[in-house]
This record gives sequence, structure tokens and C-alpha cells, in this order.
Amino acid sequence: MKRAGSITAQAFVHECRGTSRTFGRKKIAIVFRGNMVGVDGDKIIYPSLDMAAELDEFQWAVSRGYIDHATGRLRHSDLDQLRRYNQQANKAKCPLKRDIAASIEDPRIERLVMQDYKGASGNLSAVTSAVCRTLKEQVEESDQQTPWYQWLPATLTAMGRKLNGIDNNREIDQFLAAVKQQMTNDHYQMCEAWAARIGGLESTEAALTLADEIFDAIVHFEEYGEDDPPESPENNPALDRRASEVGKKQGHSCDVSVALKAVIGEHLKGEKTIYRAWSTEFDTWSNRRSGDNIGEILRQPKLREQYQQVLSETAGQINALRRKLERSLAAKRDIRWAGGALQGRLDNRRLVNAYNGDEDVFTVRREDTDIATAVSVLVDLSTSMVKENKGHLAMLATIALAEALEKTDVSYEILGFCTNRDDDCNHEMKVAVRQYQREHPDEFSFSGKLNYSRYEPINMVEFKGYHDNLNKCRASMAAIDQLPYKCYVGNCDGESLLLAYDRLRVRQEPRKVLMVLSDGAPHIRACKVEAPPHLGEHLKQVVSEIEADGVETLGIGIVDDSVQDYYPNHVVVNDVDSLISTALDQVARILLGKTL
Repeated sequence: MKRAGSITAQAFVHECRGTSRTFGRKKIAIVFRGNMVGVDGDKIIYPSLDMAAELDEFQWAVSRGYIDHATGRLRHSDLDQLRRYNQQANKAKCPLKRDIAASIEDPRIERLVMQDYKGASGNLSAVTSAVCRTLKEQVEESDQQTPWYQWLPATLTAMGRKLNGIDNNREIDQFLAAVKQQMTNDHYQMCEAWAARIGGLESTEAALTLADEIFDAIVHFEEYGEDDPPESPENNPALDRRASEVGKKQGHSCDVSVALKAVIGEHLKGEKTIYRAWSTEFDTWSNRRSGDNIGEILRQPKLREQYQQVLSETAGQINALRRKLERSLAAKRDIRWAGGALQGRLDNRRLVNAYNGDEDVFTVRREDTDIATAVSVLVDLSTSMVKENKGHLAMLATIALAEALEKTDVSYEILGFCTNRDDDCNHEMKVAVRQYQREHPDEFSFSGKLNYSRYEPINMVEFKGYHDNLNKCRASMAAIDQLPYKCYVGNCDGESLLLAYDRLRVRQEPRKVLMVLSDGAPHIRACKVEAPPHLGEHLKQVVSEIEADGVETLGIGIVDDSVQDYYPNHVVVNDVDSLISTALDQVARILLGKTL
């Protein structure tokens, strides 16, 4: 049972996907990959979580604070300039310079993030609390011999965040009180003066200029104290030696990445995994407008002719179903006449008012319906659909559904799903997995434990979107029985349902229905081992959570009864006759609340 105030990792992933779409206009995406944390190009990388995990309120806030911080880095930092600066610092064996630069840039961009996004202040306060909690422990355990300037980066960031408005934070105050004991009053006051300047910095370049100034001031102070340096040539060997000595020290920093991993670490061990994808980074969406190989298939000229052939073969049954739906929808409409209108049909009950010159003496027809419904149809495109003509049967079912729904008030979309597409995305993911495996061999132990459930990309196909005209999408749907032949090996049902649900749940219609056409249990190839048995458990969990959110589900088994193990509402289709007489009747029952 979910704890009060907690959020499931699954719900957090949903939120991040929505955030990715929001940021999409700014070319920023959130992806999940292994145990990695960081920023890569236009991507924010977050560690992959077990979908069954629960994040408490603090873990959730820290996670969102990390994303807010990373978003600010991508939007407001000159990453190329930062990279060059860090490379120069590393080449000069001067990590302290790099740490000081980060300690200034972090609060600078976070101030801008807090201006950009409501709620960012609370999230950044949470991640700051996590960082300062750890830093305070490090201060208390540290040797008094630790040079004061090693604490300077963390101190500057904490002070900068406090000045940004995160000023009611106990952990910041406790850390600053502890670090103050490690510094002289002069040192601490220097930090306060430098931190006060961060709020006025308008660019990364200005932040790096201040970092250079601070580093030079530290070197000067360590060499001469408060005294002025003796007159000397421009090249001062004493200062150069002192700069080398100071610069090689590693500074303590308020690293939000470290804080995040410390806070959610319990969910990264893979010991109680229900479902954990290695990465979502390489997952793709395709449609008839895509430039990939799926787009090419969906645009084949011959498909429109094939669609018409299917339509002519099943026209009688489809028309019968459509008429049933239309009659039932009409019966559910509430048709009434509302009075008091300025135009329309004259209201016989207000003839006297009309004679006296009143204008609001007309009635107008009002037509309401309680079937404002959105439907998502999700079709399994895995290789197993090739057997026993399952793909063709799934195509017939999908076409029948689309044609029957088209002239009703129901909004609908048609999607497909599979894994391991034979293209560049799959190749890129394989290369990334191999590299990650070399760098993190401990996470790839296959002796009874599997840290990750999926190592291949999910490929979602949009045959028809909610706003698409069916006439333009008919040819695409005729390709449903062709795609399983194109080396699309697996079907990761649970995660694919979530991707369809992400689109369905934002619809405005009060009733929502998710229909899945599949021929068996979830199956994907894990790295070097067979598909984990918990894929089925994850699908059950997903269906349960989707239905708990008020969405009705229907599993349509294509020549297979496995759907009964996962979907409370289910029906099995073995041939065209059962498709029309049983499956579509079940669809109508769900849409209308009765058997036709």
C-alpha cells in the first residue's frame, strides 16, 4: 500500500515525461539511464528507478529540485564556456578553480530558475537540505588541518542559495554554523562578501571572471596574509608556487547530483526490482510523417488499396456495429428545449410576454450526452504476431474499431508498440549498454539477480492521433500486419501501456478507455538472459494503477487467452466471426455501459 504523502516511481516517471514535453519547445528532455546523474547535451539524465518503488515527500522534492537545477544549467549556462574553463583547470591540475566556478554558477542559475518556474524554490530548498546535511557531517568529521579554502566552494553555494531566498532552511544554517568554526572571521567575511556578488552576475562569463578573482585572492591571502606583496616582476615565482599548492586541493561542493543519489540510493540497488528499464533515452515515436523506416512503410501507396479491400470484406459487420453505436448514443442523449432565448422557436408559454414587447421569448434546442469519451487503442506489433495470421486479425479489429467510432462523438487514437527495432536507435542503445557494462560491471551480475528488466528501446507507432482525420490515416492502419515482419522482436506491455496512458490521461473527456490488442504475455530479451518473469507482474500493476485513476481497460487477446491474466475486462478473438460477434460487442458494452 502506498504511504501517505508518497509517490510511486511510476507516477514520477509520468511527471518527468510531461515535463519533457513542456521543455520540448526549448529542446530539453528528461531521460532515465542506469545509475547515472548529470546533463548530456540537451538531456537531463536521471537514474533509472524500480517502477514499484515509492518516493517519500522529501525524495520527491529532492528529485524535482535536481531536475529544476539541471534545467537551469541547460537554459541559463554557457556550457561550452564552462567546459573550456574546466578543461583548462584540469590541464593545469587546479581542481579548486573548477570547484569555485561551479559554486558560483549554481546559485546564479538557480536564481533564474526560481524566476522561471513556480514551486522551484521549494524543490531547490529540499535538494539544498540534502546537500547541507551531508556537508555538515563532513565538517564535523574533518580534521582541523583542512585548509579553509577547501570549504569555500560549498560555503559560497550555501550562502548564494540563502541570498536567493532559500533563507528558512535549517540545514543551510547548521552547515554554515559548522563551517564557520573551520574558518577565521576574516575568511568567513571574505566568503560573505563574494557570495553577495553572485546575485548581480548576469552571465556564465561573469561567474568565471569572479571565480578567477576569488582564486587569485585566496592565493594572495595564503602567501601574504593581509599584507601587500613586495614589489616584484610581473611573474612572481612565490605566487606561482602558492597557486599550484592551493589549486591542487579538491574543494568540498554542494553537488546536487551527489545529494540526489544519496537520497534515492535505496531504489538503485535492484534487490527488490519489479520492473526497471536500463534507459528510456533511446525510446522512439513514429508516424506516417516520420523520416525513419517505419514512416516509409506507413507511406506506401499500395496501403490505401489494401485498406479499401479490407473495408469491403467487412463492410456489413462494421456498418451493423456503427449503427448500433449510433442508435445507443442517440438514446443516451438528453434533448430538451431551453427557454429565455433571444432567437429560435417562439415559446407558446410566453405569448403574452411577446405581445408586451419582451425579447427573450424564444426556445432553443439543447442536446447533451453523457458519453464524452476518449479511447486509446494499442496494438502489439511484436514478431509473435506473425504466427497464425494474428497480425492480419489485429489489423481487421483495428480497422473495424476505427470505422465504427469515426461517426460517433468518441475521440480516439490508434497506436502500436514493440521493442528492439532494427535501426540506428537500437544500435546506439546496444553500444551504450556495452560501454556502461564495462564501466559498471557490478550492476550486471546475472547470478540470480538482474538489476535491469529492459536493455532495448521501446518503439511506439502512431497510426492515428486524436486530432487526425481518419481519411488521411487509413493507409497507415493497413500496415499493422506488415510491421511485425520487420524484426520488431519484443513486447514490453507495461511500459508501453504507460506511454499510451500518458497521452490518454490529459484528454478532457470525463470517460477514458484503453484497449490493448495482444497475442500473449510480455516478452523482451534482457541482456544475456531470458526475459525477466516479473514483466507480467509489472503489467498487472500498470493495469491496476490505470484503472484506479478512473480509466477503463479492455484486453483483446488475438488467438491467445493470456489477456485474462492481466486485464479484468478481456475478450479473446480467434477469427473474423468472433471479432465481430464477441470482441466488438464487448467494446460497445464498455463504451455504452450495456450489451448491444
